[in-house]
Amino acid sequence: MGQRPDLIEEWIADIAAIFHWPLPHLEAMDLTELAMWRELAVKRWNRMNTTEK
Repeated sequence: MGQRPDLIEEWIADIAAIFHWPLPHLEAMDLTELAMWRELAVKRWNRMNTTEK
């Protein structure tokens, strides 16, 4: 099953928003790399924007 292009664009947007990497750098990544960096970007976002109780 192939990845939807809009999903890949969302992954790229998530990574770019957190790490500020340029689009050509992200477009050079394969799906496995994108998935890994997207997961790390989400974790970073959550750590930065979650208040400790």
